[in-house]
Amino acid sequence: MLLLTLALMGAGLCLCAQQRVPLPKPFYRAAIRDVRFDEAGFLWFATTQGLWRYDGTSVQPFDLAPYGRSLATGAFSFFYYDGLLILADGTELLALDPHTRATWTYPVVALGAHFSIDRQNRLFFVGRKGQAFTFTRREGLREQFPWIRRSPIPRGDVQAYHLDTASGRVYLFSGTSVGIVERDTVRWQPLQLPKLPEPMTDVMQVLQTKHHFLVRYFNGYLLVDRRSLQVLEAFNGHQLGAVLRDGDQFLFFAQPGQENSVTPSSAWCRVAPPLAVESIRQNGQDLRHPQTGTHLIATDKGLFEWRPATKAGPAPPSFSAILRSFQGRSIRGIFRAAGKLYVGTYEGLFVCTDSVCRKITTMITYTIRRTGPNELLLGLEGGPGFATLDTRNDQITMFPFGSATVEPFCLEPMGDGFLAGGRKGLYTIRRSNDRWSCVPRRAPANCGYVRDLHQSDSGLYIATQTGLFLEDAQGVFRKVFPGQEHLMIHAVLPSERGLWLATQGRGLVLLGPGGKVLQEVGMDRGLAGQYVYSLQELDGFLVAGTNGGISVLNGQGEVEVLPTDVSGSDPLFEQEFNHSASYFDSTQDALLLGGVEGLYRLPRSALAHLSEQASAALRIAYVKKGGSGANVLAPDLFAGRSPELVVRPSESYIGIKVGTTVDAGRRTALFRLKERSAAWQPFSLSQDIGFYGLPPGTYTLQVRFSDQVREAQWLQHRIEVKPAFHQTWWFQAALLLLVAGIGYAFWREKVAKMKREQQLRTTIASDLHDEIGSALTRISISSELLSMQPDSPARPVMERISTDSKKAIASISDIIWSIDARNDTGEDLLLRMKEHALNLLDRERFDLSFQASGMEATGTVPQAMRQNLYLIFKEAVNNIARHNAGGAVRIELENGANGFRLSLRNELRPPEGKATAHKGQGLRNMDMRARRIRGRLRARTADNWFSIELEMPRL
Repeated sequence: MLLLTLALMGAGLCLCAQQRVPLPKPFYRAAIRDVRFDEAGFLWFATTQGLWRYDGTSVQPFDLAPYGRSLATGAFSFFYYDGLLILADGTELLALDPHTRATWTYPVVALGAHFSIDRQNRLFFVGRKGQAFTFTRREGLREQFPWIRRSPIPRGDVQAYHLDTASGRVYLFSGTSVGIVERDTVRWQPLQLPKLPEPMTDVMQVLQTKHHFLVRYFNGYLLVDRRSLQVLEAFNGHQLGAVLRDGDQFLFFAQPGQENSVTPSSAWCRVAPPLAVESIRQNGQDLRHPQTGTHLIATDKGLFEWRPATKAGPAPPSFSAILRSFQGRSIRGIFRAAGKLYVGTYEGLFVCTDSVCRKITTMITYTIRRTGPNELLLGLEGGPGFATLDTRNDQITMFPFGSATVEPFCLEPMGDGFLAGGRKGLYTIRRSNDRWSCVPRRAPANCGYVRDLHQSDSGLYIATQTGLFLEDAQGVFRKVFPGQEHLMIHAVLPSERGLWLATQGRGLVLLGPGGKVLQEVGMDRGLAGQYVYSLQELDGFLVAGTNGGISVLNGQGEVEVLPTDVSGSDPLFEQEFNHSASYFDSTQDALLLGGVEGLYRLPRSALAHLSEQASAALRIAYVKKGGSGANVLAPDLFAGRSPELVVRPSESYIGIKVGTTVDAGRRTALFRLKERSAAWQPFSLSQDIGFYGLPPGTYTLQVRFSDQVREAQWLQHRIEVKPAFHQTWWFQAALLLLVAGIGYAFWREKVAKMKREQQLRTTIASDLHDEIGSALTRISISSELLSMQPDSPARPVMERISTDSKKAIASISDIIWSIDARNDTGEDLLLRMKEHALNLLDRERFDLSFQASGMEATGTVPQAMRQNLYLIFKEAVNNIARHNAGGAVRIELENGANGFRLSLRNELRPPEGKATAHKGQGLRNMDMRARRIRGRLRARTADNWFSIELEMPRL
C-alpha cells in the first residue's frame, strides 16, 4: 500500500494524509467510475467491466443474472437507498431488492451519479430535461415540479442540480445559469462572470457548503455565494483534477505537474498535495466514508483516500506561548470573545491576544458569559460579585451593588437575564435601562453552595453542596439525588441516555427518569479520579476533569484510552482539575480545561482518533453455504443484513467472510461460537470462518479485533442450524408415540392372551370339577355301598376302589385348584397351604404352628410358580405325616424385601418298627420344582429335628 503522509503547512496548502485504497489486483490501478458505501460500510465501485464490492481484503462481483438483468459495460452509476440498489445505465433506472430479488424498472435517465435524499426521506434525482423525480418502495416513481420541464432551459438541458435538504429548495445548473425551483415556477438567473480566456459551458459537478457553491466545469470552476448567487472567484484552465468539500472549505487536487497553476485566492478554498497518479478523472467522484468521514477519490489509476491529519499535533507556537504563561496558575474560568482569550485565575483575570497575556484585574473570575456583541458578564469572587467587561477596550465595570458573599460559580441564561448560583444560593441578574439588578431568589432549603444550573423541559436542575434538586413549573423544589445523604454535585450535563452528574467522591453518576441511577463510573472503571469538577460534551464524547486528571468517556459511559501523544505528552494532562473551568475554543478546534497547575489544550483530533477506532467494527461481508457434494459455492453478499443466518439440513457447511473498510491495514481478528466454546480463535480476514456439520440449534458468532475488549464493539450474529426431519422434535415425538403404540399393542395383546388363558383355565377347572369330580364321587359312593355287604366276594376290591377314588378326588382337587385362574393370588395360596396342613396333621398327633408374613400384600402369582410352590409344600407336609407318629411341626412363610422364604421343621418321631427316611424321590422332586421357580431348596437334620427351607425371589 502506497502511503503518502504529508504535513504541508503554508500558503494555500493543507495539513492532510493521503493513501491509495489497497484494492487487490487487478483493481489496484484500475479506472474507477463510481464509488459508494452500503449500510454495512463496505465499499462498492464500478468499472467498465461491472460492479464490485470491497470488504477490506477481497473484491467480489455483483451478479445481475438472478434478477434477469445484465449491466452494460461503459457508463453506469449506482446508489443505495432503503436497502435497495439503484442502478442507472443511461437508458433506464433499475431498483433491486437483494433480499426478495424484486425489481422496479423505469425508462428514466438520471443526471450522472447524482442522487439525493429529500426531507421526506425519499430518493430524489433530476433528469437531463429537467424532470424531477422521487422514489420510495411504497409510492414507486413520482414526478415532482412538473413545470420544470415545461420551462425553457438556458442551454437546452440541466447539467447538474443541488437539493438543499434543510429548506427543500432545488437549484438547477445549466451552463453559467442557475435555476431556483420555487412553488410553481423555475427562476433562472445568469451568473455574472468576469472576463475569462475560455467560455465555461458544461457543468460537470456542483459542491456546496453552508455558504457557497463550487460549480465545476471541464475547464475551471466558479465559487458562488449561495444567498446572493454572486460569483466570488473564477478559475479558467484544465489543471484542476478533483475537488472535495472539507467542512466549510473546498479542497483542490491539481493534475500532476500542475500544482503551482491552481492558486485559489479565496479563504474558502485550499490546495491539497498532489495525488500519486498520472492523471485524475475530470469527473471523479467525491465520497465521504460514513464512519470515519474520510474522502474517497475515484481516478483512472485506482481509488484514493484523503483525510485531515488525525494525529494530535502540538498547539501552534503562538498559542503554546499562551499555555506556558499560565503554568503554575490555578485556572477558574475560560472564554473567547472578539478574537481574544479571557482566562480567570486565582491571581486575577487575564486577556490574551496572539502570544501575549496581560492581567486586567486582580479579581478572581469564576464564570464568564456574553451579554452583547461587545460585552461580557463576569462572576467574581469578592467585591460586588458581578461586573461587566467591554471587549473593545477590556474595561471592567463593577456592579454598584451586591456582596462579596455572592461568589457566583455559574451563570445560566434565563428569560431576559441570567440566573446565578453561588455560595449563598440563587440570584436573578437583569438589565433594565442600561442598569443591572441583582435580586436574591428562593433556593432549596439547606442546599449550601450552588455549583451548576441546567434548564430542561422538566424544570430547573440545581446542583448544590448537598445534592441535585429540581424546581418544577410551580416553583416547588424536590431533591432528586442522592436521597437523604449529602453529596456535592459540581456539574450537570444532559445526554441522550439521561443526566450526567459530576460528584465529589462518587465519580460520575448517570440519572434516568425519576432520579433512578442508571450507571456509576468511578476509578474502578478507569476514571482518573473520584472527584469530578467539570463536564463537557464534544463530538459524542464526555470529557471529565477530575482530581486525578482528564478522562474521556464514550456514549455508553465507558472510559476511552487516548493516544499516547495526547495523554503522555503533557504532564498537565494528569493535574488536578478542581474547578468547573472547561471551554471549547473553536479557534483552536480544541477543548481548553483549567486545573490547579495551568491551562490544558485537548485537541479535537484526538477525539476523532477515538471515533475512528470505535467505528472499526467488523461486519459480515458474505456467506457461503452448501452440502458435501458442492464444489464451488457462490457467495451471498447480502446475507449479513438478515438478523440471523439460517443453515438448512442440506447445507452441511457454512463459510462466513468478515471484513471492515475502516482500518484495512488490519489482517487478523478473533472469533468464537459463544455456545460451544469460551476460547477465542485467531483467523485471517482474507479467509472464511468455516463450520462443518454444526448440530441443530441456535448459536452466536462473535468476532472482534484483539484490542476490542468491550462487547459493544464486537460483531455478534445469530446462526440457526435447522434440524433434518429425523432430528426435529415432532419426528422424535412421533417416533416415541409409535414405539409407545407398538408397546401398548403388545401389552394389550399380552393382557388379552392372559385373560383368554385365565378363562380357559377357569373353564377347564370347572369342567374337571363338575364332570370328573362328580364321576369319581359316584364311583367312591358306589364302591362304599358295595363294600358294606358283608358276604360279598368283591368287598376287598370295592374297598380298594373306594380308597383309590378318594385319593383321585383329592389329587384332582389339587389339579383343579392349580389350574383355576381365580386362585392366582398369594392369599389363596396361603389358605390352600393352611387347609392342607390342618387336614393332614391332625391335632391329636401333631403340635402344629403355622406363621406367615407379607403374603397379604402379594398380587397375582403366576400359575406355574403357584403350582410348584404348593406341590413342594404339599410333598413336605405329606412326608411329615407319613414318616412321623407325631411331635412338633413348625411352618413359617415370609415374603419380604429380601425375597420369599418357606421353612418346615418337624420333630423326629418315627412310627414303631420304622426308621425315619430323609432321602427319596420326594426330595428330588421338590428340588426340581424349586429350580423351576428360581429357588433354592435345603434339607437337613439336626438335634432330632428335620427341616426343609426354600428361598426364592419375592412373590
